[in-house]
Amino acid sequence: MKPRTIQNTYDRLALIDGDSSQNYYRHAGPDMRLKVLLSLGAKLNPGKVLEIGCADGHVMESLKSALPMNPASGFYGLDISEISLQRARAKGFGNVVKSSAENLPFAKNSYDLVLASQVLEHIAGLEGAIDQAFSVLRPGGHFMITVPLADWFKLYKGLIRRAPVRFLDQETHIREWSLIPFQGFVSKDCLLTQLKKSGFAVKHCQGSFFYSWRLEHLADRVRLNHPLIYDLLKAWDVILGTIPVLLWGARYAIIVSQKPD
Repeated sequence: MKPRTIQNTYDRLALIDGDSSQNYYRHAGPDMRLKVLLSLGAKLNPGKVLEIGCADGHVMESLKSALPMNPASGFYGLDISEISLQRARAKGFGNVVKSSAENLPFAKNSYDLVLASQVLEHIAGLEGAIDQAFSVLRPGGHFMITVPLADWFKLYKGLIRRAPVRFLDQETHIREWSLIPFQGFVSKDCLLTQLKKSGFAVKHCQGSFFYSWRLEHLADRVRLNHPLIYDLLKAWDVILGTIPVLLWGARYAIIVSQKPD
């Protein structure tokens, strides 16, 4: 799609979906994934943070709340949806701009942490986007990403039953990752290889949401009506997510890579 068409698509979706804190992150899968991302990000205690595909700023807002008091902390973001950026500015994030991940309008070696949460699957120029993230990071800085995966149900359906499998978002996703390539899903090795090719050292991989998407509605009801049980589900999800052999059967992957000093 042309840049203007892409922007129109995401502006339209932003109008339909509303603020992500009131809809998207109220669901069990995104909520669990965000909690893992915040936990890992807070341990890094970054000073200057850039979020690629910041949307309405909910991830930045959540990370800001999770970080220790740090007067040097600063949050910057970019997105291609002007409607989403207006919402981010309304939350107090003035340093957000409209641009693409393949062409970051920032100086080299500027940031301690670059975030790309559920973004890389939307970007045509994956290699260029990862190269750009590497460029704007300071030596020793970290690149944290989350991406959707073909979960165990999709693997079963597509690889064993040979039935058609759809992406999580068929309208805007260009790719999603899987244990092995099938039906348009890209091998997870492609993503890890590209990170390393761009110069990153992969430091941590973790899965999130080990319940099939078919069980997400049940998890949502538990989240709303039985918060103590939901806390146990989250704890169990974190435990499963740290078992390497299970990672690529999860619904999402959280990957932390680092630019060498």
